[in-house]
Amino acid sequence: MGSPMYRSRAFVPVASLLVTCAFWLLAPFILGRKFRPLELVLLAAVSIALFAIWRVRRLRTERMETESMRDSALW
Repeated sequence: MGSPMYRSRAFVPVASLLVTCAFWLLAPFILGRKFRPLELVLLAAVSIALFAIWRVRRLRTERMETESMRDSALW
């Protein structure tokens, strides 16, 4: 089914914080300059949205699998 970490509401903000920090640390090597504050805010917002969408889709898939197993157990 998946680990309990995916069910946690803390996953989205923690994961987006880690991604934002990783990009902030790697930006001088990749872009040759540091991110501006507005770019970091935009990056954080995009990563929060992407992780939230990913989490919703994963939970929906897990719920559908559980319902499918429950329905097949009734037959």
